[in-house]
Amino acid sequence: MYRFLTSIVFLSGTSIIYYYFFKPAEIDYYRIFSIALGLSLGVAFFDLVFSRKKKTKM
Repeated sequence: MYRFLTSIVFLSGTSIIYYYFFKPAEIDYYRIFSIALGLSLGVAFFDLVFSRKKKTKM
């Protein structure tokens, strides 16, 4: 959860700063937050792809 929150804040913040300085007339918050949300979900749940299921003994 913390990884998700920190990555979404970091990615959206850096995108807003980038657009503020280099493209000030084109700030599109919907695009910024949707890209940050997608990347943050990917980063947060990336380890689930490589985790193995634990076998339970009966």
